Amino acid sequence: MGFLSLVSKETLLEKGIKVSGRMIKEFLGMSTTDILKNLKRIYGFKENVENLRAERRYHYFKFLGRKDIVFKGAIPLIKKLKRKYKVAIATGSSMVILTHSTHKNFQNLFHVIVTIDDVKNGKPAPDEFIYAAKKLKARPHQCIVIGDSTFDAIAAKKAK
Repeated sequence: MGFLSLVSKETLLEKGIKVSGRMIKEFLGMSTTDILKNLKRIYGFKENVENLRAERRYHYFKFLGRKDIVFKGAIPLIKKLKRKYKVAIATGSSMVILTHSTHKNFQNLFHVIVTIDDVKNGKPAPDEFIYAAKKLKARPHQCIVIGDSTFDAIAAKKAK
């Protein structure tokens, strides 16, 4: 089970809510709020989603500290792409999580940063990608998405 799955599972277990790690993993790539809303719908627990989101953030910081969660090889790839293209990051994480879990040199690689805080709907809705394209002064069909989840692919397809 991945780190984010573990944090989500720990947060829910603390409230007496037993959710399988596999179920949580299926939603990775979505915003925390959307993950928790889906789990609430499936499991029927009564806890407030925003309260659970705040508690998950507490566990996230407790377990992660100030570690860098960038995938190996991502920085050289982004630097190479940046030589020819404008690059953006569109993440389902909040700006607080992004700045806490990545180094400033990573954040500075991007012409545009879009987080879940900037849009109404998280992935698999296309909002983050459409907003990133707008901030890059490009049309969505002129952009290429490189993602790490099926929800990135779904959102990219919806954004065209």
